[in-house]
Amino acid sequence: MTSIALKAASIGEDLAGRQPTREVFFVGCGASLADLYPAKYFLKERSASLRVDSYPSNEFVHATPRALGERSVVIACSHGGGTKETVESMRIAQDAGAFTVALTNNASAKISTLASKTLIYEWGDETAVTDNPIAITLALALEILARTEGVEDYDKFRRALESIDEIVGVARRDIHKRTRNFADVFRDESFFYLLSSGAVPARLCFCYLLIDGDAVAKRQRDSLRRVLSRPVRDYRRDDPIHPADERGAYSPSR
Repeated sequence: MTSIALKAASIGEDLAGRQPTREVFFVGCGASLADLYPAKYFLKERSASLRVDSYPSNEFVHATPRALGERSVVIACSHGGGTKETVESMRIAQDAGAFTVALTNNASAKISTLASKTLIYEWGDETAVTDNPIAITLALALEILARTEGVEDYDKFRRALESIDEIVGVARRDIHKRTRNFADVFRDESFFYLLSSGAVPARLCFCYLLIDGDAVAKRQRDSLRRVLSRPVRDYRRDDPIHPADERGAYSPSR
């Protein structure tokens, strides 16, 4: 098995010795929380019995779900492993008897001292996608669902995950020219309206964080007055569709 399968399977074996899982909570801050969204989306859509939700770390601390307990799994991600609110979330989950999984890029992270299991992931442009938190948590979600309810296409799903590096490599080559052209055309634009559905909003959240953070030059950040991220609305025939403004930008759904 590849590293992604081994990491997920080892946690699945740990869970096999516990009471059946009833709740799965994903916890993190900023981009770390965004990385957990595809796994949360998968579990929530595919499971008939699990309660699945995601929380910003501080919300989990101050509005802890009442269902949290010995049949819960809490998966938290903190890149440096020392985010105060995420560390506190893990302490609360451990105290409640939950099985806790910490994902971090820091082998000596504080969060690992509060986790039932710690997974150290790789990071950077040259690292394998299968060693990044999105793929690892998707594989983990698959193992949880397989042990809770069974997954009919389990083998197919796992093979797809193990092929993700090749798929992403092809996609990056295919879209490189288009993304450069987009950046050249819209580099001075002051308004971006990000639309998506399904598991994709997590990536748009990451785009928002890049635009709003140090990854963008200060001159560009200063010109960006507003960034909105909304899921695509499911319009019915009798719903009004908000008209576009003179630049072709749509108003946010209310």
